[in-house]
Amino acid sequence: MVLSGCAGDQGRDDAVADVVQRFQSAVDAGDGEGACRLLAPSARETLTQEAQAPCADALLEEDLPPAGDEVEAEVYATAAQVDTGTDTVFLGRYDDGWRVVAAGCAASGDEPYRCAVEGG
Repeated sequence: MVLSGCAGDQGRDDAVADVVQRFQSAVDAGDGEGACRLLAPSARETLTQEAQAPCADALLEEDLPPAGDEVEAEVYATAAQVDTGTDTVFLGRYDDGWRVVAAGCAASGDEPYRCAVEGG
């Protein structure tokens, strides 16, 4: 695992990388409930509304990329971006810790990232 953070705080880099790895491991294992617990409230709400299904079912239907081996984290105060080699995941800092705001994201040239799961 490789970690790099532009914000210079290794503890925050480790924390966001840990959340992403737990999220991706839960998805890989088919543990939709565990993965949904790591989603930001806005992402969970958007996912369930769009799919008209419980979060756990809807999330596993998204066909998210498998967990990657290499992790590069960039943390900026209350937001973070983690690249895993297979996915780009965005996180937000909440009172109870870091949560996944968007996952299954791919760069789209000069356009914003396109994400399979994202908060409104």
